[in-house]
Amino acid sequence: MALSSCVTTFILTVLCGNPILKGVFVTLLNSILIQLEQEIAVLTLEIGRLNVVNQVLQLEIQAEQAIVSKLQADFNLVLGPLQNSATCPELSQLENTIQNSTAGKFLSGLQNKIYEANRTLNVANIQNAILQKTEQQRNNIQEMINQIASLCP
Repeated sequence: MALSSCVTTFILTVLCGNPILKGVFVTLLNSILIQLEQEIAVLTLEIGRLNVVNQVLQLEIQAEQAIVSKLQADFNLVLGPLQNSATCPELSQLENTIQNSTAGKFLSGLQNKIYEANRTLNVANIQNAILQKTEQQRNNIQEMINQIASLCP
């Protein structure tokens, strides 16, 4: 992206006529450039880490979904005959225990994994947006340094 004409005017009128100020300005820009490069490296690593975490979470979600599906099939098989025994307190209590204990825990765990995966994805998306802005800042600084070098030899 090309810098605006006011940058060129600033370079020609202020920096080219004052080599000391030009040197200090270029040194400052290079320092900022190094800092931005470090931020980009950290953000890139963090986004990569979040992507790996999210992939692991997706695998865990798939595994838990398979377990929940299997449990549901087992429940349907077992609970069908038990529903016919609703008048028997012990069998009715067994039916409630089966429905509430295992399935609830797996569904709760599955919901937590999905929430965590969504949160991780949101954080990665936010960091990706920050990365793009930081890269744009870096590109602008580099372009300014290049323009100073070409306009003020």
